[in-house]
Amino acid sequence: MSGAVDHTGHWTVADVLALPEDRTNRYELLGESLVMSRAPGIRHQRASLRWKAADMLSKRLHSPV
Repeated sequence: MSGAVDHTGHWTVADVLALPEDRTNRYELLGESLVMSRAPGIRHQRASLRWKAADMLSKRLHSPV
């Protein structure tokens, strides 16, 4: 989906679920407002995975046997 979404009034979970699929933006319901942000890119996902792996390894190395 691109461009503005034509909607009046408060947003509901059903309204958000009825939106067409969009792989470039993330839509979230905050209270009764729709919030849109860019979806994380590949570089962000890779960095996040590396941080998670480093955290898990650190916990394993420093945990009692």
